Amino acid sequence: MARADYKGRYKSDYKEKTMSFNENKITFVDGEETYNVMMDWEEPIMKQAADFVTAGGKAQTILELGFGMGISADLIQGYKPDLHTIIEYHPAIAERAQEYANLRNKAYSRSKETAHKRVNVISGKDWYVEFQKDFEKSGLRQYHGIFIDTYNDTNMKKLKNYITKLLGPGGRMTWWNPMQDLLPTVELQEKRGVTYKKIRLSEFGVKSIPANKYHTTDTYYMPIYTREGKREPYTPTAPVEGGYTPAPGPGDGIGVIGKE
Repeated sequence: MARADYKGRYKSDYKEKTMSFNENKITFVDGEETYNVMMDWEEPIMKQAADFVTAGGKAQTILELGFGMGISADLIQGYKPDLHTIIEYHPAIAERAQEYANLRNKAYSRSKETAHKRVNVISGKDWYVEFQKDFEKSGLRQYHGIFIDTYNDTNMKKLKNYITKLLGPGGRMTWWNPMQDLLPTVELQEKRGVTYKKIRLSEFGVKSIPANKYHTTDTYYMPIYTREGKREPYTPTAPVEGGYTPAPGPGDGIGVIGKE
């Protein structure tokens, strides 16, 4: 579920690394080795994920775990959800996420039709810690869609314990699948309540994948999970006049979600 290029012993090791932001990738150096956090060739995957979690623009509230290069956030914003919450763990990437949110919120504030829309960033926080809090303390809620693309994350197996808390009825969720071109058996898919969409990167103009340690094959299987039930409408807060208010294992790692 989380990309795992770096083999640091603790998640905090990654948080302390100095990021290098290049036009086509984010990297950091540990010892004599360079690690890729994200690369721009992933855009076709991000595009499919954004379309799915937003239900093609019908979903009003989106939770995104991991900002990375902002590719997925920008694609999600293309559907203009009313509320888009981003949790980013690494402080340097979180700073960029906040800058992005500020720009989006400022643009939204210029029109009465969009003044209620918000991009909120929870900076430098571990989603697992935030998920355990009451909504009043975390600033989170139930969402119509969740997209997960974290890095060196050791808590992903625990995510299934919070899905019904954070993903509303009828909600959609997908995550980074680190299993390359391997596809679970039909029996295992049914047990998990997860199916997969096949994406051939070459069909989207990716002629070759640059060297990295988290995905090297032309085929990518995007996980598809939809919670049973009917999506509940979202009532945004009243428009704010003037300006904007920015807020501060084995397999694919998800385990068994189950069906309701």
